[in-house]
Parts: sequence; structure tokens; C-alpha cells
Amino acid sequence: MAASSEGTQSSAAPFGAAHDYPQPPAHNPLETPAAEAGRGVRLLCAIDGSDGSMNGLKFLVEKLVVRERGDSVVLVTACKPCNPELVPLFESQGDVIHEEEERRSRDRMQKLGELSKEVPVPCQTTVLSGDPGWAIPKFIAEQPVDVVVVGSRGMSKVDR
Repeated sequence: MAASSEGTQSSAAPFGAAHDYPQPPAHNPLETPAAEAGRGVRLLCAIDGSDGSMNGLKFLVEKLVVRERGDSVVLVTACKPCNPELVPLFESQGDVIHEEEERRSRDRMQKLGELSKEVPVPCQTTVLSGDPGWAIPKFIAEQPVDVVVVGSRGMSKVDR
């Protein structure tokens, strides 16, 4: 007990003591949320081709997906569009730039399709246009999922 300025002892709780606030139930972060009745857990895995994202997919398949529960998986990747500041320099080649962006999207979709074969439950593949840092959260806001799995950020030494 701490002494107050009047010389009497105070009954104030020490700093960091438990308060009367309701505490959320403890949970194991490795457990997937309980599925709603009649619907399995919807899991999203963001894939960028890095080792980190591939390890995330492996973790999802081996530890989180439960076929008997009726789970489903969404594999998502994002393609950054060409730098808009450079487009005016190549205005005469606008079709070439557009075709290149479409080719990159098709390549990513093909890779996701190959990865989806490793998933033992129904799997949706989606290629988003834009920076992954905003495109993926926007997708999740529009099409909610129960669990999101991402790998570590795959930055090269130059990007750091």
C-alpha cells in the first residue's frame, strides 16, 4: 500500500493491476475460428511467389484447413499496374502496356491455379490489380473471410 500525501495509506490498486473491465475469452492463435452452422471456415492466403508466402500456404493446408468442416480457401495475389508516371512517355505504345499488364495477370492466375491443386478443399483464385498493401485489405473488406494467412514481407536487400 502506498502512503498518501496526508500520511494515511491509500487503497489504490498498483499500476498495471487488473481492472473491472470485461476480458475477452483467451484463445489459441493457432486454432481456426469456429465455423457457423452449415458453413466451414473461409481462409484467405495471399501469394506473391516468395518463400514466405509459399510457407504460409503450406501452413494453411497442413494446419488450418479441415475438409470435414466444409472449409474453403481463397488464393489471392496482386499485380501492380505499370507506373502511371511512365505511361505518357509510352503513349504511342498504350496497347503494348495494356497487353503486358494482361499477360502478367494471366501468368499470375495460371500460377494460382497450379497452387490451388495442392489445396484439399474448394479453392477460389483471384488476381487483383494494384499494390498488395491496399488491394488485398480492400478485397477482404468486400468479401469477408474468417482467417487471413500472409508470409513475411519478401523484400530484397535493395528494397530495404
